[in-house]
Amino acid sequence: MKPIACIVGTRPNDMKMAPIQAAFDAHDPSIPHRRVHTGQHDDTAMERVFFEALGLPTRHANLAVGAGTHAVRTARIMERLGPVLDAVDAASVLVLGDVNATVAAAIVAANRNLPLIHVETGLRRRERSMPAEVNRILIDAVSDLLFTTERGAAANLAREGVSADRIVFAGNVTIDALDPNRDRFVKAQATLAAGDCPDAAGQIERGHAVATLHRPSNIEGADSLRRLLEALGTNRLIGTDPAASVDRYRALKAEGALSTGASRTGRRPGLWDGRAANRIASEIWARRSRFLAP
Repeated sequence: MKPIACIVGTRPNDMKMAPIQAAFDAHDPSIPHRRVHTGQHDDTAMERVFFEALGLPTRHANLAVGAGTHAVRTARIMERLGPVLDAVDAASVLVLGDVNATVAAAIVAANRNLPLIHVETGLRRRERSMPAEVNRILIDAVSDLLFTTERGAAANLAREGVSADRIVFAGNVTIDALDPNRDRFVKAQATLAAGDCPDAAGQIERGHAVATLHRPSNIEGADSLRRLLEALGTNRLIGTDPAASVDRYRALKAEGALSTGASRTGRRPGLWDGRAANRIASEIWARRSRFLAP
């Protein structure tokens, strides 16, 4: 069988591709694959942390596209990926998410009539002003097998004309990457202490957590941030300025206003069980005549 070319363009996708490749190796029989990195992120020290400390799979090829604008990097990937696909004799191409590397690889695969597998598909914000949203729509339009992370994604794809037989609800490979590395996490108490919030350690012990919300659209306004915090179960927004928020937290703690007694029980969404990569491998094997052509 010919291998699947697994295209990676960013460090988060390095992490997410690792459990997929591990599932390919563990499948009986194993599923041949080759990891191709675009080389967008080329910090040597960071690479060492990701690949050596976290035990990520070795790259079979690096396109070395380097830095540049969206157009420049996309063009370089499209120019350089084709010869690599020829060299590894790829049967199909697997991509993750909605980054520039993914849309570039999707276009190359479509132009070469190589079957395209898209993991983390069908997510939509209905905002064409977001480059990632445009990427998502383009990638899904040319994908042959689409693995979703949550149930609502299938309806998004159906509205865009994707047939149900191409859509598979697999779960979230981010959880597959997360769970085996729990012992490597920096403890929340240490993070809070470093941020001059040592008093919060007691709150952590009682079941509180630290969350990061990195998309600008999540935190640009107090209303958006408040809705997210309520969805997480935090229930209240105490400030948007870091220094003022620390003072406000201490004042509320002194008043006893943080212990409301009302909290939510955490839960994982459906199929966020650390086995998404195994389901992806099994589904690809079931369709091997198309995606692993001899």
